[in-house]
Amino acid sequence: DLLQLWSVQLELEALKGGGSAEADGTGVLAAVLPPALLAAAAQAAEGGGEATSGFQEEVAAALRGVQAQLAGSADAAVRIASVAAEELLPCCRRRVDALVSLSDGRRLAVEADGPWHFLANAPEESDGPTALRDRQLARGVDGVVVVPWREWDMVRGADARVAYLRERLGLAGAAMEGRTPPRRGQGRGGALRALQG
Repeated sequence: DLLQLWSVQLELEALKGGGSAEADGTGVLAAVLPPALLAAAAQAAEGGGEATSGFQEEVAAALRGVQAQLAGSADAAVRIASVAAEELLPCCRRRVDALVSLSDGRRLAVEADGPWHFLANAPEESDGPTALRDRQLARGVDGVVVVPWREWDMVRGADARVAYLRERLGLAGAAMEGRTPPRRGQGRGGALRALQG
């Protein structure tokens, strides 16, 4: 699979101490792969051909709800400057479900992970390709926030989902006092995963 090939290229570049992986024949795999194959792998990673899921659209809409809520809050120390769905990260030439830029300069990649991103025998644990994706994304942003489908399904209503995402993003401040926090799953897959880059 071309995406897996690109993931290998990214990891080899990281191990070598290089910055971003290149598809122009200068990357680590250029010595053993035809340039056209490496370019095709980079293009597969850039995506854009896959349809956005309803789950991703719901999360993006709720992120915009958090943005609007914080914009109208006098006590919010940090606000959301922008929410960009299906954003391409130049550092690794990979798309994120949503890129959230905060007023303090931090950027967070938000990934809406459906059931295929988790292990069948340990449904709270990310599978290997997803864990690798998160590690690679973390190199280009200030944190990766995963929204597991199981947790999202437990949170009902637009206001509750906005509150849930505020908490996940670490933006639940004084304006959230008195609200019941959303239920969370157990284990690593259910806990907030903010991988520091």
